[in-house]
Amino acid sequence: MMPIIKLDEFEAEELIRGLFELSDDQDVEEKLFDEFGIDFEQWMKIAGALIILTPVVESRLTKYKYHAFIKEGIAIAKVIAKGEA
Repeated sequence: MMPIIKLDEFEAEELIRGLFELSDDQDVEEKLFDEFGIDFEQWMKIAGALIILTPVVESRLTKYKYHAFIKEGIAIAKVIAKGEA
């Protein structure tokens, strides 16, 4: 069984905003329910389970390697890859 990683709440919210191109004024919880029928906690579990399937990228600044959801070349949500901490 794959581990479920707990994402940072801010990054999980930014991931939703990036996915649906929501402004800061739009309600992410409402959008999650409308699109998927789930709440924010369920979203965090799903995103946490999927993030380890994302590509490993290296930070130019720290040189740490991360699993990250990427949009337009920018990491929206990331966790340190195994063996990097």
